[in-house]
Amino acid sequence: MLPYVRDSLQTDAATLAELLGNGKRYEVPEFQRSYSWTRDEWEDLWRDVTSEAADAADHYMGAIVLQRSESDEDLYSVIDGQQRLATLTVVIAALLEELESWPSVEDAEANRQRLEIIRERLLAPRDAASLSRSSRLQLSRADDDFFQSAIINGVKPASTGRLKDGSKALWEAYQYFREQASARFGSTQSGEEIARFIESSIARRLVFIRISVDDEAAAYTVFETLNARGVALGTADLLKNLVLAKAASGGPADLKEMTRRWDGIVDYVSMDDIAGLVHHHANTSARDVGKRQVFKHVRDRIPTKAAAFDYITDLSRAADWYAALIDPQDDLWGEFPGARKWVRVVRLLRAEQYRPLALAACPLFKDEPEKLTQLFKLIATVTFRATSVLKLNSGEIYRAWNRAAIRVASGELNSVAGISDATRAIHGEDDQFRAAFENLDIPAAGPRKKLLRYILSELESDAVGRAIDWEADAFTIEHIMPASPATNWEVDEGERETYSTRVGNYIPLEANLNRDADQRSFDEKVAIYRRSSYSLPQKVEAHEWGPEAIRQHSAEMSKRAAHIWRIDFA
Repeated sequence: MLPYVRDSLQTDAATLAELLGNGKRYEVPEFQRSYSWTRDEWEDLWRDVTSEAADAADHYMGAIVLQRSESDEDLYSVIDGQQRLATLTVVIAALLEELESWPSVEDAEANRQRLEIIRERLLAPRDAASLSRSSRLQLSRADDDFFQSAIINGVKPASTGRLKDGSKALWEAYQYFREQASARFGSTQSGEEIARFIESSIARRLVFIRISVDDEAAAYTVFETLNARGVALGTADLLKNLVLAKAASGGPADLKEMTRRWDGIVDYVSMDDIAGLVHHHANTSARDVGKRQVFKHVRDRIPTKAAAFDYITDLSRAADWYAALIDPQDDLWGEFPGARKWVRVVRLLRAEQYRPLALAACPLFKDEPEKLTQLFKLIATVTFRATSVLKLNSGEIYRAWNRAAIRVASGELNSVAGISDATRAIHGEDDQFRAAFENLDIPAAGPRKKLLRYILSELESDAVGRAIDWEADAFTIEHIMPASPATNWEVDEGERETYSTRVGNYIPLEANLNRDADQRSFDEKVAIYRRSSYSLPQKVEAHEWGPEAIRQHSAEMSKRAAHIWRIDFA
């Protein structure tokens, strides 16, 4: 960690009572996202505070990152932790509302005092002039008016239908915790019990690691460190905070414009996929940017507000293509129908390593549909060879695409032929491919079933000279040698386990013929295969079927495969 960060950073453990009851105030910066926790998180939190061990042990709530105000020693910006602090404030408010809702009882005055003490210390001190309460926690502008009015001051919304997402989530959280408070304490109506619960199970039991820093640079260095350890924000949140903070330095208008541009990106690529977009986009212009180095890479790239706007403009262009890479049904492929098939193949192969190259090259060929189709055929073919057959190291594959992407982005490569030559190493030689294909082993059930269907459909398509679609065609996968023991097959158990899932032991077959064949003898199966409309079953020719026949059939299939999945280099 850099010296200036070490000098400005302070860490300690703090209970919720120490955070909210120390006279400090906390505000969520405008550029942070709205409140977004859902029932899953509320339920987890409620289980934590109501567990049997609630009175016996501290419960760790994770790290919270605070940035000290330069002008007000009692004011902190909440850089990370707003969801937890906001939710716990809602919990306490809901519990106090439960207490306040009880009819007058013998200890009414004691309950009134309990309410006042807890509200003043943990929630919101009362203003002496207006007598209204203002929470020690102030949310971002989008949420705070509702938070202060409905949650802190108890002014219920007349209608929830028009609430913004953050306000709606806050209100639903409040309703959830009101229900829990009523279920737990409604029957007892003991003010002493509910006050003790707030004190012992929430205020003094929930412990945070409080990390306080002096400035933005130190805050984002802490972000990077915590994120690398899986503790703090995700890449998408970190990046959003970073670019919006840069924009905010130019004033409200710049912040509003950057927010608009960021929202435009999220319209195409969900927050869950933003991290992938940023990672692969970074590797179009730099070597070997790992997932944990992405934030540092972007931070170094945008030292100024102007650089941040340039970066977001560039990322926005990439987002259109990235969304289409994720979804072969994306409308963008309507302009490039020839490329759609190959995008489907790459999606089937669950490959991501190629994406930097695609992000760099797609804009280059966007006005030439034929070349874009050639590009994706190249990507799909090389990906299949490298990942599914040759099974090369994933790092080696990523480096090859990464290096090619950089050369495309720099203008050094500007043709599909040039890109194919740049990726020759992971394409592999045909003799290597054939040898690996001969021994290819794929179970016909489970997650790799679609891959096997794809392979058989391409082999069949090549044999008959017409397209067979692995998803749309109704063929089933037939094991020539049965996958499970059969009385009329004299096969060693070890050989059956070794060879029954070899690609050479499979053929496409109509469902009714597959049922007829089932576990019949090989001669009976061959007679059934002759009734098939598919070509590959017709080509099964042997006097008997065992390891040697499967090896020979695999060798024949590998020759056809080398013809199908091959790129002719310039």
